[in-house]
Parts: sequence; structure tokens; C-alpha cells
Amino acid sequence: MTFLDGGNSIGSSQMNASGVAYLDTNLLAPGSHSLSAQFQGDMQYGFGLTSYVAAIFSPSTSNGALVIVTADTTAVSLTSSSGSATAGTVATFSAQVSSGAGAPFGGASFFDGNTLLGTIGLDSHGKASYSTASLSTGTHSITAAFNANGPYGGSVSAPLSFSISSAAANAAATYVSLAMQMDASGAGASLVASIYGGTVPSGGTITFLDAGKILGTATVNASGVAAVSVPQFENGAHTLTASFSGAAMLAPAVSPALVEQWPSAGPGFSLAIAKSQSLAPGSVGSWQVSVLPFRDFRQTVQLSCADGLPEGYTCAFSPAELVNGAGNSALLISASSRTVRAQRVAAYLPAMLLIPMAFLFFGTGNDRRFRIFLVLLAVSLGGLLSGCNSSTRSVQMSVVTVQASSGTGAQAVIHSVQVPLRLPKNH
Repeated sequence: MTFLDGGNSIGSSQMNASGVAYLDTNLLAPGSHSLSAQFQGDMQYGFGLTSYVAAIFSPSTSNGALVIVTADTTAVSLTSSSGSATAGTVATFSAQVSSGAGAPFGGASFFDGNTLLGTIGLDSHGKASYSTASLSTGTHSITAAFNANGPYGGSVSAPLSFSISSAAANAAATYVSLAMQMDASGAGASLVASIYGGTVPSGGTITFLDAGKILGTATVNASGVAAVSVPQFENGAHTLTASFSGAAMLAPAVSPALVEQWPSAGPGFSLAIAKSQSLAPGSVGSWQVSVLPFRDFRQTVQLSCADGLPEGYTCAFSPAELVNGAGNSALLISASSRTVRAQRVAAYLPAMLLIPMAFLFFGTGNDRRFRIFLVLLAVSLGGLLSGCNSSTRSVQMSVVTVQASSGTGAQAVIHSVQVPLRLPKNH
């Protein structure tokens, strides 16, 4: 017997000897439902008084029975840590779900317009908070929705306008990379954030987040590094970020998302990569990526560049797979031939522009103009050489996320690490 809610099946069960079937469910949403039962039909064989016969029972469907499911009314109020924030800093939104029937239980989902930011479980008082440092500059319309659960009906808060502004114009840009460093047993870990930019930060704090939850904060040391110890995460997926608050004319910044995932069997392996380095025009950068298995992990691990590779650059791994879940691979990053040509043309463009001037000056036979041309040529070449050797004018920063994965679905193990790159600019 199949049971229907309108035209949708909600379950089935076998009939007993009396021709009766039962189905229990608590999944009917609040509102009106037309429930019916559908018999699929049957054929039974046996012997009669004189011959072998078959009894045929044709399919049939009952009339609909109207069932009204009621729910306790809820309401959601939404507040924020402030009315605005600077890009890269943490903003926290808090939803309070209330009901006349007591504190609701379940989860609240936070939205930026129609985009889901994340879902956080309610505490015993019906409150949930979501924190993020990844909102883009501009005005955002934030809402929180309580997802109907048990006897409590769903509800949505009024929109909350929240503004994200750019850092001060005279603040130097900064970049944040994030890595998880597991201990030898895989039972605990540290989250390590590194700050990069024109100068090493003097002070400032790093806030570490996991899918909307604040894990902790740490002060940036003299080397531009901050770390916090965390207990072993629960199995499942984790989206980690690190937010730099900004300090001493350095702009705030947030790291790209770092994805970590593993099943109940454990994290499987750890992932590490060498520190950042500069990539000269036309050269190939090489970094060692290391995979170390925990206990009896022996699966094949695939390596890839998941995010952050600038346009015009390619990445490759040698080898791209590590069998038995252990070993080292070389990450190779290089500019495409078209990008290299563009960089060279841009670098020599100032000198090339002086060629037409040379015809003008030489054509006149004027020694004074010829001397002026030589001065301009010397200045141009000097600016070219100084510009191409200047770290502030010829280098761009990029944070590339390297990902190692093994398995699929619920049994997948995914670890990530981020490497900052100093890449040549197209002058």
C-alpha cells in the first residue's frame, strides 16, 4: 500500500492478514494536506474444487482525507555587530527566534539577498549567530530564516541593511594565507595565518572562522604570523577563513576559503607546502607539496590548484597523484607564453616609443635636440630598469589554494593549504 500526500508519495507498507496497512510519519508540513492510500493490485494463485485458478485484485485508490497540521507561530529578529564594516573585517549577525510555546529548536539560515550565507543551530535560548569577513564592498540586505522544525512553524526576519566599505585610500593592501597544521596523531591541529604585503604588520589580530562560527583570535607576531590551537574538528565539511583586522596603515584582509573534509574514520592524512617565493618573468616556480598519512590510510591522493591562480598562469603537479596516501610532489607554476610576451612588450614599451622621436631628432641634424634625445633615452631606460626591479611596482600578490583529495561522497577526505605568490606585473 502506497500513501500519498496529494500526488506525492510519503511512504509505503505491507498489508497484514486482515488487509490493513499502517504508516506513521511526522514529516507533514504545517497546513492542509489531502491524504490518500493507493493499493497496487495483486494476483493470488491456488487450487479450486476442480482446477488451478488465479484470484486477481485490481489496483485502487481511496478518496482523499483532509488533514490540517498546525504549528506554533515563531518570529525572528535580526541584529548585527555594527551598522557597517570595512572589507576584510568580521561582521556578526545574530538571529533571535521566539515563540509563545517556548524556545524553538532547530537552525537559522542567514541570507545575503537570495544568496545563502550559512545555517547555524539555535542554542537553548533560540539564538544563533553567523560571522563572516567575506562580504564584498557595497550595501547588503541580510535576512535570517528559521527553518520549521517539530511543532514550530518557519518564519523570516525583516531585512537588515549592512554596508561594507573599502579600506582607507592610503592603507597598503595586505594578503592573508591560511593553513591547518595537524599533529602527528591527527587528534588536534593548529590554524596558522600569515600576512603578506608591502611591509610586515605591526600588531593587529587574526580572527579564525569555520563556516560562520568564530573559532578564536590571535595577535600577529613580528613575522606577520598568528596561530590558534583547535581541538580535532568533527567529521564532515569545514570552510575555514582568517580575517586580519588591519594595523599601522595596513588594510584589513581575509584569506580565501580553506576547505577541510573527512568521514568518521578520521582525517586520513596531513598536507604541507613550502613557503612563498617570487616568480621571475618567464620562469617556472616550484614548491614541494608533502602528504603524510595517519595510521593505516593507504588511498590514492589527487592534487590540484583549487583557487587563486591568476589569469595567464598555469599550475601542474609532478606527480599529480600520490599512491598509498604518502609522498612528495612538485607544484609547478608558470606564466603562459602569451603572458610572458605581454610582460616583455610592456616592459620595453617606453624605449620603443622613443624610436619615432629618434627619426624626428636625427632628421633635423640638430645637435642640441640629439643631446635631448639621449637624455630622454637614458631616463627611460633607467626608469625601465628601476621599475622592473622594484618590488612595489613590478610585483603583484596572489594566494593560491592547493587541494589534496581522496575518495568520493561521504567518504571523501579533502585537505587544503594556501601558498602566497609574488608574480610579475604587466607594466
